[in-house]
Amino acid sequence: MFYLLLVVAALVNLIGAFGPELGFDALWYHLTIPKLYLEWGKITFIPGGLLYYSAMPKLGELLYLLGGANDTIAHLINWSFGLGTCVIVYKISHKYLDSRYSLLAAVIFYVTPLVGWLSGAAYIDLIRTFFEVLAFYFVLNSSLVFAGIAIALAVGTKTLALGSIPILVVLIILKRGNVFKFLLPAILLSAPWFIYSYLQTGYPFYPIGAGFFNQSHKLGIFTWWKIFPDSDPITPIYLILLPFLLFVKKPKLLIVYVALSYLVWWITPRTGGGRFLLPYLPVWAVLASLIIFKLRSRLLISIVIFVTLINIGYRVAAQAKLLPYLLGKQTKTEYLCKNLDFKTAVFVDCDGWFAKNLKPDDIVLISGFHNLYYVNFPFIHESWYKNEKVNYFLSQTKLIKL
Repeated sequence: MFYLLLVVAALVNLIGAFGPELGFDALWYHLTIPKLYLEWGKITFIPGGLLYYSAMPKLGELLYLLGGANDTIAHLINWSFGLGTCVIVYKISHKYLDSRYSLLAAVIFYVTPLVGWLSGAAYIDLIRTFFEVLAFYFVLNSSLVFAGIAIALAVGTKTLALGSIPILVVLIILKRGNVFKFLLPAILLSAPWFIYSYLQTGYPFYPIGAGFFNQSHKLGIFTWWKIFPDSDPITPIYLILLPFLLFVKKPKLLIVYVALSYLVWWITPRTGGGRFLLPYLPVWAVLASLIIFKLRSRLLISIVIFVTLINIGYRVAAQAKLLPYLLGKQTKTEYLCKNLDFKTAVFVDCDGWFAKNLKPDDIVLISGFHNLYYVNFPFIHESWYKNEKVNYFLSQTKLIKL
């Protein structure tokens, strides 16, 4: 039953991966930065007030670059990392549980609205999640050098993964392991990203701590339940099982990890809820399945199955708008122009004017637009404009031929 649920969820998420990208952050920088790298023929820091994230660790964006900055390929990369995370959840669970309950842990993690959405979006959170839970798996198996490499790859994907390093250090100490064997590769392989950022901006962790995240704690320490109806929703199963945590005293490492990861999530600068908790959910899912196993509760298993079916149905309903595009009855441009939120200052050549009228050597100076991934002609954005010769000026309200 649990295996079937995973297969169905994976297929539903795979269908979503073939849809055009609509996500704000993806169209802002996750896809736009590698696309510009391809067009410019170099990997570089992009100055100005728009693509400042180009100074941050960008392993995920470099993976997208290898895929030609194509949104569908980026989605398939994330879909693969989501499934890879399921495999690690199963392997961790199998240290404490039989195959059935190990599959249950994988279901709890994977069949959640947030994972379903990110499996078909060009956000880098599933990549980070895979490497973080891989690091935890290596710590459990006392493979500390590999744990250090894995956490360095997580940090190379998203700076906030630095928060997991002290968590893993505590676990290694509890296991009486050699912390140095973990920290050496973790530091050596993470450092180049921050040295690069320092050389480009004068601040190693730019833009975090540089004035961009002044309100990091939108959720209070006792109001974290609000992430369940958040715009990045996670499954309510964790909340349902929370009271039963009192019945579980072992394994100590899992309980310590869950407690510390919640603390790190709460004190970490963030712009949202569920998505920033995602890297910790694989281990939470293992503990959730362990709680159900300890209680031997058919009712709790039934609740998990019920919630899982609702979540799968939610993903099916959310992807219904894709059908005309996937069936060839709607072009990609038509789909985008119907479904994008243009209040976010995203550009799409909806009427085809630019494709029909611009000459191959025309350059457009763009002002006011924020998300530039779908710009399909040579352009310079106002944030990095340096008095180059341009042929047109484009804003959200006018187009001027110069």
